[in-house]
Amino acid sequence: MSRIVDCLFIIAALTLASAPAHSDDYPSRRITLIAPWPPAGAIDTICRELAPGVGDLLGQPVVVHRPGAGSTIGTADAAKATPDGYTLVMAGSGSMAISPTLYKELPYDPRRDFTPIALVVRVPFILVVNPSLPIESVTDLISYAKAHPGALTYGSGGAGSPHHLFAEMFKTVTGIEMTHVPYKGRPDRLQPSMAVHRSCENA
Repeated sequence: MSRIVDCLFIIAALTLASAPAHSDDYPSRRITLIAPWPPAGAIDTICRELAPGVGDLLGQPVVVHRPGAGSTIGTADAAKATPDGYTLVMAGSGSMAISPTLYKELPYDPRRDFTPIALVVRVPFILVVNPSLPIESVTDLISYAKAHPGALTYGSGGAGSPHHLFAEMFKTVTGIEMTHVPYKGRPDRLQPSMAVHRSCENA
């Protein structure tokens, strides 16, 4: 893409209408921070860096919990938790903005079940290619893809993830062909450039 797209991540807490009022001694026990994406990814890393400092400030431990299976399950776990401020979720555009538009039924409603607390970090999406390819710019990538239709593959954090949708938008805007390879998360996605290289060698 011609510009970097920022992905906004926030910590969200449950605040239902029936939620009990916080007591004056809050927090009086440990807090669970749900990182709804796979280990070693951006969300998981941010949560683990953030938890100790937040725990020191609040005087209670903050435990990071990873339900896995993408952001939907972890976000749903947070939505089902008691709305007492002891369960937080590190949410992003995937679970809060994209999933509600992709799935007819979700086990949570972003507007009803969550209230944003703070903007924690902006995570840029950066377009990269295997350095062995003769591509040094977006223009080069488009030209190469058009010269080798269907030869390129691209990796994403999973079907319906922001990475997937951004790449599909890029394909639509530029008129190129690439094959989507969905991965479970960032660590598994570090190898797609090799797949691109092998595909092009056989083109």
